Amino acid sequence: MRSSSVSCGSWKVDTRTRMTLPPIVIIPDMRDGARAWQRVANLARHFAGDVVAVEPAGDTLAEDVQRVRDALVAAAEPPVVLAHGSGALLATLAATQHNASALIFVAGYMLDYGETIVNTLGGPANARTRTPVDTVGWRTLATTYIVCAADRTISAAVQRRLALSRATTIVELEAGDQPFRTHAEALVQVLHEDLVALRGGELKAALALVRSA
Repeated sequence: MRSSSVSCGSWKVDTRTRMTLPPIVIIPDMRDGARAWQRVANLARHFAGDVVAVEPAGDTLAEDVQRVRDALVAAAEPPVVLAHGSGALLATLAATQHNASALIFVAGYMLDYGETIVNTLGGPANARTRTPVDTVGWRTLATTYIVCAADRTISAAVQRRLALSRATTIVELEAGDQPFRTHAEALVQVLHEDLVALRGGELKAALALVRSA
């Protein structure tokens, strides 16, 4: 497991990587909506031409999961999924090794088989928060967990507990409930690093097959 911290200062990207990296699908927390992530999406488009944000409608959990699945399937290739808060639950239920290439959870609801939001993280009990998880995408995908140390919805201690036992990589930000506003550049830096690492791993695997042929 790799653990690191990221600052939110000035950040630059080599634009020569544009259109060579996997697409990105952003799944926001229900409280915020897709428009809140516009700055992150715009910055990410400097190196990944295909960036889509899914709008959770909040009708039923099953309908929101299907919206995410549709977005993943519509991508030109399996995308990297960036999911915030309750959006991470949608990603957990919708993403597989066939329709996604990696996950990035930002202060996310990273639940395992049989767990519910209310039993694992607390909060009000309703049909959505009492629904047990029956599909766990992060078990088959590399997952970076970004801990937002000042988040008030999921305490930093709970985030770290989930990340330490379940994530592939942990990154910590001094961010609160709206990291897309206060730490947009830092989030995009993590996105870029994960995309480059993913593509690099694919190239290494392809070269290994060529050499062994």
